[in-house]
Amino acid sequence: MPARPWRRLLLRGLRRATVVLVLLYTVTPILWVVAISLRDPVRTMTIPPELLVRPTFHNYRDLFAGIWGNFAAYYVNTVIVCGSAVLLSLAVGMPAAFGLSRAMVRQRWANVFLGTMTVIYAIPPISLTIPFYDIFSSLGLFDTRTALVLAYQSRVLPFAVWMMKTFFDEIPRELDDAGMVDGLSRVQVALHVVLPLSLPGIFATAVFCLILVWNDLPLALVLTSTPQAQTLTVGILAFVQENVTLWNPMSAAAVVALVPVIFFVLLIQRRLVQGFGSGLKG
Repeated sequence: MPARPWRRLLLRGLRRATVVLVLLYTVTPILWVVAISLRDPVRTMTIPPELLVRPTFHNYRDLFAGIWGNFAAYYVNTVIVCGSAVLLSLAVGMPAAFGLSRAMVRQRWANVFLGTMTVIYAIPPISLTIPFYDIFSSLGLFDTRTALVLAYQSRVLPFAVWMMKTFFDEIPRELDDAGMVDGLSRVQVALHVVLPLSLPGIFATAVFCLILVWNDLPLALVLTSTPQAQTLTVGILAFVQENVTLWNPMSAAAVVALVPVIFFVLLIQRRLVQGFGSGLKG
């Protein structure tokens, strides 16, 4: 057999092996957390570890029964806060990104604005906790969902503006001109021409913004103090106690926290792939 087909087969085998290794590296920690959540606490710390045990769902039952705190309230707070933060960032970020993409401001000021967004996004969240605490305490918003939604804009709004501007840049401006020739205003062009074409990119932006706020701990930990506003990350942290870490219920909580994000990504999978493809193409 000629050497060239052998080389092709070898490269194909290496690519598949690389994909399998990356998949195992990514999925194994998640499967391990799921396995711990289905174990009895007594069997979790056995040495050597028991790989095959009878699964139990009492960790999930205890989680929502309130034995480990008001976990249902943490869940509801997280969904409301993260959903509101993402929608607000998109509502504010889309007009800003469209204006920057279509040069509706001078290029010098556009560069200043984008540079400021970059600096804000680069600030570590832990550095913003004390200023936000002082501001929201003085406004009477401490320990409220509103405070978290507003504080999260420091993370997701700069990212949303940058990412959506990239997608808007890929839409030819000739389409804007054609719409305006047909009698559309600039706002109507944005709503009826540019927005429908950029939906895949907007969905991709929404997913990344959701992940940013869903996984936040520093802001949620400092700006809340009761279950009426605390989120899942704060609730999961409560399983790490002074003398012991409750691995089994904490793993169950982590699995439950993964479900909405996975469901959301699967729900918009087609749009997400199109958005990634557009971004890579640009």
